[in-house]
Amino acid sequence: PLAATDRFATLTAGGVDLVARGSVWSLSADVGQAVDLVAVTYYDQLGFLLPVELGVSSAKELNMASICVPADMVTAPLLDDFFRANAITYQAKAAPGDVEARQMYLAEDCDAYARPASELYSVRATFETPSNHMIVTDPASRLPSGPVVREGDNQWEDVVRWTWFALLAAEETFVLGGDYNV
Repeated sequence: PLAATDRFATLTAGGVDLVARGSVWSLSADVGQAVDLVAVTYYDQLGFLLPVELGVSSAKELNMASICVPADMVTAPLLDDFFRANAITYQAKAAPGDVEARQMYLAEDCDAYARPASELYSVRATFETPSNHMIVTDPASRLPSGPVVREGDNQWEDVVRWTWFALLAAEETFVLGGDYNV
């Protein structure tokens, strides 16, 4: 797997042809990274991983919390927007990357750890006792995510897009296997 900080550079350099997941569609990525989001395959939400013992049931209860945030987190502006919109004070504890932010959280250097929620579920599954940690989300944040290809590779982009359309059509018609004429 590629680190979040490396995925677009590796893609544009030709090291990979597709970044299949974990890529939030943003203006900065679309304009500044020479990549194209092929399709929105799901909407993620800003999430917070925190100890169950904290007794929090909503992200809006994180007033005065310290939040571990990886420096490469594309959703950092959403974090600021969420807290500002809800008049909540928080302290961001920046880490150089995702691994370091996770280590800070597990070392209890912060109250919560922020990432897109879908990523947090896989992170929590790696913990020694996942049931000691919970995830709360900001339902107002919608993070369009999906496969990303190099900008200018229109034929490959078409292949990826139409593969996605075929997968959607198959799911909608409950294709479970076998031979089908399309």
